[in-house]
Amino acid sequence: MKRRLFTIAAAVSLVICVASLVLWARSYWHFDRGGYYSSTWEMWTASRSGCIQVGITCGNQPGEFRTGWWGATQPARRFEFERFYFVSDASTLGMTWRFWGAGIPHWSLALSAAVLPIVGCARLYRRHTRGAVLRCERCGYDLRATPDRCPECGMQPLKRSG
Repeated sequence: MKRRLFTIAAAVSLVICVASLVLWARSYWHFDRGGYYSSTWEMWTASRSGCIQVGITCGNQPGEFRTGWWGATQPARRFEFERFYFVSDASTLGMTWRFWGAGIPHWSLALSAAVLPIVGCARLYRRHTRGAVLRCERCGYDLRATPDRCPECGMQPLKRSG
């Protein structure tokens, strides 16, 4: 059960890693953004200049305010350095709204999402190479002298056809 959960988590992590790499490359040419509007708040995410940004805006904002999901793509206008940041901004010029936002570079998301797939591949490789030299799958003991049962942990190796 634990192995299956790890495999599922590694697969999801791999999808996040690949999506982050694709968005990272795309973010230098396109400014992608989307989110959800309500009558008094907005939740959004954006990808631009090598950075993933998320934010929440609360309060009364000027202009026409619609509700529902939205998304937009436009050409990137400026080139910025990738960085981590957190922003909190209160209302200015008499408007009553509050903004919170954060950003992380795409590379940091891709790197952290790649950890589980790399560990999974290392485990798979180790399990595959252990079987090739007849080692116990549980403890790694060399079973060439006692191929029927592991003298270290007592596990019986699986019978292999071939």
